[in-house]
Amino acid sequence: MHTKIIIYIFALLLVITVRIQNVYAATNWIKYSSYPVLSIGPLESWDSNAAASPSILFDGSIYKMWYMGYDGSKWRLGYASSNDGLSWIKYDNYILESTDISNYINVHNPSVTYNNNEYLLWYAASDKTINRIHINYSKSDDGLNWQSSVQEVLKPDYPWESFGNKGISFPRVIINNNTYYIWYGAYGEYNGKVNWRIGHATSTDGINWTKYPEPVLEADQNWENTAGRFGLGNPNVIVENGIYHMWYHADRDIGHATSPDGIHWMKDPDNPVLSPSYNPNTFDYQRVGDPFVIKKDDIYYMFYTGLDNNGRWQIGLATSESIPTPIISPTPISATPSIAPSPSLTPNPTLTITPSITVTPTILPTVTMNPRNKPLVIVPGLGASWNPKAIFSCNLQNSGEWKLAPYAYYAYKPLMRTLSENAHLTQDKDFYLYSYDWRNDLQTQAIDFKKYIDDILSKKPEGTKINLIGHSYGGLVIRSYLNNYPGTDKVDKVITVGTPHKGSILAYPLWENGEVWMNDIFMSVSVNQVINHCRIVRTFISPSINIPKILSKKEIVHLLIPSIENLLPTYDYLKKERKIIDTFTLKNQNLWLKTHIFNKNGYPHTTFITLSGANTKTIRYLNTIDITSKYRQNTAWEDGKPTIKEYSQEGDGSVLTLSSELEGVQNDIIAGNHGDIISKKEAIKKILSYVGFDNVLSITEETSAPESDNNLVISIDHHAKLQLTTPNLDSIISDDDIIAINNPKQGVYRLKITPYTKGLAYIHIMQLTKNTEPEYNNYAMYFNPENPINFTFPYYSNQIRGLKLIPVN
Repeated sequence: MHTKIIIYIFALLLVITVRIQNVYAATNWIKYSSYPVLSIGPLESWDSNAAASPSILFDGSIYKMWYMGYDGSKWRLGYASSNDGLSWIKYDNYILESTDISNYINVHNPSVTYNNNEYLLWYAASDKTINRIHINYSKSDDGLNWQSSVQEVLKPDYPWESFGNKGISFPRVIINNNTYYIWYGAYGEYNGKVNWRIGHATSTDGINWTKYPEPVLEADQNWENTAGRFGLGNPNVIVENGIYHMWYHADRDIGHATSPDGIHWMKDPDNPVLSPSYNPNTFDYQRVGDPFVIKKDDIYYMFYTGLDNNGRWQIGLATSESIPTPIISPTPISATPSIAPSPSLTPNPTLTITPSITVTPTILPTVTMNPRNKPLVIVPGLGASWNPKAIFSCNLQNSGEWKLAPYAYYAYKPLMRTLSENAHLTQDKDFYLYSYDWRNDLQTQAIDFKKYIDDILSKKPEGTKINLIGHSYGGLVIRSYLNNYPGTDKVDKVITVGTPHKGSILAYPLWENGEVWMNDIFMSVSVNQVINHCRIVRTFISPSINIPKILSKKEIVHLLIPSIENLLPTYDYLKKERKIIDTFTLKNQNLWLKTHIFNKNGYPHTTFITLSGANTKTIRYLNTIDITSKYRQNTAWEDGKPTIKEYSQEGDGSVLTLSSELEGVQNDIIAGNHGDIISKKEAIKKILSYVGFDNVLSITEETSAPESDNNLVISIDHHAKLQLTTPNLDSIISDDDIIAINNPKQGVYRLKITPYTKGLAYIHIMQLTKNTEPEYNNYAMYFNPENPINFTFPYYSNQIRGLKLIPVN
């Protein structure tokens, strides 16, 4: 709990009325890695839970970092050193802890400078509830051994600094010509709002400070969570060419502002400049904060704190070739400030403002086109969107808001990161990811997608055209939109990636018998959720006998996932007695694709390009037999039960190349499976080149798209927090009512469920194994937020009776 409180304290800032004419060059921060450069310590160490809030100096040969660490009981300050700014060696133990443990148990948020052969330290101190925060001062000859006496130098004075018991925190100090300049955070009420803001003061000795009477920066941009009581925090200031630059954090992201005097600030219009990563497995998935910027050879290096899915704070690195340089012309203001630092302030070269760094990052080429001219929309495949309320409602009328499924991040994050970090586009402004209700048929998809496109273009200049990228079923969603609204001139280019334009054989077992074949993980996880849950919790009235009945898997698919019919192949794909069966003779056919045959001449305003995968084992034919009378009773396998699969290498594992290509357009092929062709470097490079980003480098993940033989899936139909501890003690936390693991470790798992509301709930635990029927168990129980529920269960890949939850008191 203390970890969450202290990071919420990292969010403050306020703007004073001042007119500033400015011209900004966009700031483009590139994250060095998905891993931290300074990690938490081992179990039972003083920084085992958190390593955060870096303050860095360079002494000409060594980079020195002071940071705060947390072990679950109290915050202390630590030290690490590095030869290159990337690989850090921690000091054996913490270097400072509170000596006043009865009142102020925590010390945190260090700011260190070096002046007159001494290290000077300003830091925050607080009680065990992270209240009564104030700023202390100390000094040291070596940066490790600090004065034992506590010297409080800054405490709340004004109403905007002293609401409740919070106080002031986040000191950042620079020195010039024997004058000390500090920016800090304060929690209080100002203009009727209570939150954290940025304050400013000066001093001649670093101990006795003269405050500017008003806050100098406040939360007023939408991303800064102005509705809450967090605000802005951890200001980091450097001065370059007479311009003050401040980086600060607000709730989840990091922002930037500039000033002519360190008091009157203008926020960057491209804020936030650094945001959490898309991948839930990265160290900065939940939040980023505590920015600290230094410069070397015209490259800027931002050390920052990231929060992962397990509640751990660790320190990462991002780089940028430039920072915005506005032309600033302040108009006179009526308020007369009590202090006015000179705009010509030049930072002491021994400070952290402009140290040298030997790191040489990859410099990305400049994009030569304006990417905002044509918004880009990514449409993911069937099952890649998630809405537990809709899925577990067992009702197509309940749809609502959908988002990218947590088990689909691996496939789309590399492309999204490349667009965001390397092409310098902003999500939901320059590019979009369309999450949708994949259960619906293509006729319904066309209507919903039109509303989405119209909404985007309504916020753009008249005449703006859009580019669309459709992966798998997403490409058919795009086609349904263009077919329903012929003659539209809103779409410039359509790129379909692994789209089954002539259907996919994987739809056959689903539509004929409700069987999910595990070639496609999105379809496997998502469709099994609908089938498994809705067969258990929902009964239907049989019209023939007028009594409730449990539907078969096939009946559930036909009733609740009609989109599967739109995926049946239109090419010949079945055999009987080794002879090919004409698709037009089958009882179950894909009428939508057969009545919407692609003709490029029908889209005079739009260019189509396809990208297909190859060199992956893909089903080409199913050899079938007539079914027995037993199956005839529920109409399973009406067109024949598969017995033998024949494969081809001309496909991506889910879709054959003959299906993913279109006649008369540019058709490209690369080696890879269904996930590779949307997530791998070569694929992203091609996709970007299609829409004009030829020189943008692709970002790829450390791990490949999962081609797993086994999947472990846990889901609930009642909103709750899920926490799963694996056999090797890794913790996975989800607020999405589902956890899916590819190739899970064998051993004993622990599951904790913390409900948000009361009510009856179903817990589903499922094992998906390639080429076999899924094994699952369902548990009904009453949820109460006051009583978290704990289970253990063993998982072994060869177990045959499904997974069983064992309650733990």
